[in-house]
Formats: sequence, structure tokens, C-alpha cells
Amino acid sequence: MKSKYAFTIAVLVSAVALGGWAFRQEGGMEGGGPPMPKPTPHHAHLKSMEGTWECTVKMAGHDGQPSESKGTETIRMLGEFWAVSEFKGDMMGMPFMGTSLDGFDTDQGKHVGMWVDSMSPDRVTYEGECSNKCMTITCVGQGKDHETGKPCKLKMVTEMKDKDHRTFTMSQEGKPEHTMVITYTRKK
Repeated sequence: MKSKYAFTIAVLVSAVALGGWAFRQEGGMEGGGPPMPKPTPHHAHLKSMEGTWECTVKMAGHDGQPSESKGTETIRMLGEFWAVSEFKGDMMGMPFMGTSLDGFDTDQGKHVGMWVDSMSPDRVTYEGECSNKCMTITCVGQGKDHETGKPCKLKMVTEMKDKDHRTFTMSQEGKPEHTMVITYTRKK
């Protein structure tokens, strides 16, 4: 069994090494092959959000009473194309963590992303467009209504007030008010 595993690893390592060699021989990164992708102004906007942010989260309550909590978000870039956000705080009196992956799909010409968190086995995927030099990004997503368990459409709008302040609002289709409003202030 060990020899089959070792053989498989050796074949995979060899294939990767030969693939890289062939890529360079065909002029990949070092020559006349296809050029490496370059970041766009949309990617530069994502990079401008790197850092640590203090957050105030206001949510519509299931009992009609809104709730408010605090948290911290840290954003870092994964290379030049993807922003990884890690949120830590509390939700409904319990510890809460969430992570998003945000980028810009140059083929579609759209902002794209995904959100997962510690309170749900479900993920939210979204895509959208920006305006005003990416100072406003409006996305539509697919999630799950936690009251009914059925799929639902979400609208998410991120507005940069200035380089150190932004607001995120999320609305669920069929609900009269914002499901969530988060205000962010960059930590100095």
C-alpha cells in the first residue's frame, strides 16, 4: 500500500515539474507564450481594503427586535487578485466567525465572492457590479432563509464613504427592511 502511495506522489511531482518546464519552454512567464494576467483597477480597489476594521453589526431580529453587536474584520490579499476577509465577533450572544473570498472575474466583468461562517453549514455566493470607481459595489447572491430553510435571493451593497469608512447593507428578497447593516472603521 505504501509503495502505491509513494509511486502516485512521485508521478504527480514529476508531472508538475515537467508541466512547469514545458510551460517555460513554450514561452510562458519568461517568453512569448500567453501573458500572465494583470490586476485591474477592480483588483486595486480590493487591495485598498487590506487592514483591520472595527465593525458594528445591526441585524433585524426574528422577534421583531433588532440586535447590535461588535466585531473585527481583517482583510488580506491572496496574491494580487483575491481579498480574504476574516470576521470575528459575536452573534446572538455567541462567538461568531466568518470568512469571505472576494475578487473580480475579468471574463464576466463582475465582482464575485463567497461567504461562509461558523453558524451555518451553508455558503452564500454572489456577483455584481460596481459604480463610482468601485466606491459602491452592488451584488446579488444566493443564500438560505434561516427561518424557512428555503433558498433565497440576497442583495448586498458595500459603500466606501472614504478610505477608512464603509457600510455594508444586506436585504433578503421578500423582507421589508435590511436584514443586516454593518458599519466599518479602519483600525489605525
